[in-house]
Amino acid sequence: MARPKNKENIILEAAVRVFLEKGFSATTIQDVASAAGIAKGTIYDYFKDKDELFIAAFKYQKCQAKEEIVEILKQHDNFLDKVNAMLDFPIQSKGFFPKWMEIVRNAVPVLKESALAGLPHPSAMHQDGIEVWSEIIQLGIQEGKIPEVDVAFMATCAFFLTISFDHFIFDHDPLHYQQEKEMFLDFLFHGMRLKA
Repeated sequence: MARPKNKENIILEAAVRVFLEKGFSATTIQDVASAAGIAKGTIYDYFKDKDELFIAAFKYQKCQAKEEIVEILKQHDNFLDKVNAMLDFPIQSKGFFPKWMEIVRNAVPVLKESALAGLPHPSAMHQDGIEVWSEIIQLGIQEGKIPEVDVAFMATCAFFLTISFDHFIFDHDPLHYQQEKEMFLDFLFHGMRLKA
């Protein structure tokens, strides 16, 4: 049985939806309150202003995404299935992550300094994804699918290549996704194949 959501989480989920739909600048506290089905004043019980709400929504979404990815990966036992699940995750989310990151990029220049101080450093934002890729790569080594490698380096490369692939896919025809995914996997596993 699912746990009932507390009011703060209801507000944060509504905030993510509204920021995603309207962008940071066009969103009002009233918009979020309406989406959450609560009075506007209730939001101020939890958050000082829209900037603080946005930072909290960002952190909340980051945690939700990690939990979702971890749950999806638990459904797969082997290296190749986990790699495929990682690549399919953004497609299953229907382009959520590229859109959300665009909202974040647009919000950062207009956020108050006090709110910006609460935004995680980019290296911390990427750490969750790199940790997930580290586990996948370690499994690939254990299964003998990939050779012994510097796991931290390889996980970092795989993470950033995957982000780039997510953005590439978001901007292209989804009908060609499987073919483009196979090309990406070939590149991920075999590199550029530099000729002498």
